[in-house]
Amino acid sequence: MTFFTALAVAVGLAADAFAASVSRGCLIRERVGMYALLMAVLFGGFQALMPFIGWQLGAPAHAVIEAWDHWVAFGILFAIGAKTIHEGWVGEHDDEDADTPPSKQLALAALVVTAIATSIDALAAGFGFALVTDDLWLMIVVTGVVTFALSWIGVHLGCRISEMVGRRMEMVGGLILILIGANILYQHLSA
Repeated sequence: MTFFTALAVAVGLAADAFAASVSRGCLIRERVGMYALLMAVLFGGFQALMPFIGWQLGAPAHAVIEAWDHWVAFGILFAIGAKTIHEGWVGEHDDEDADTPPSKQLALAALVVTAIATSIDALAAGFGFALVTDDLWLMIVVTGVVTFALSWIGVHLGCRISEMVGRRMEMVGGLILILIGANILYQHLSA
């Protein structure tokens, strides 16, 4: 695998993580640098880990996982997105909580679940590439680094957008997560 092939795969795999980082960045009101680093490490780490797992499991497990991976990713992202929209809607109509950051949505568990959901396609990529090459280390490393960088940028971008738009951006962020899940589902069902 050439570096440019690995880079192209990495950018494709990182797109969901970037969009999720932007939507999560919309929720941040303080300690932006800490959250950006946390999300970049989680998203980059899972995007690197999943192709490695897929590569190690190889072709035998490919058919089993491929049958339902898109439904799992869609369900997780839909649930998180719907919850984000709901809390943005409630927060917009509740004057007492207007300045309260949605810390539950930025809890470590929620971020890990989002990182896993956006990296399920990387697991499938690891399965697929295991069929055609014996060495995926370059792809794994490049995918992790690219996802780390794009996630860090995405959090900062989402935070800036949120500052300009306000609390409504939480609902937009939730919609983005739902659309990511729907896109994953559409790509797998139309293939």
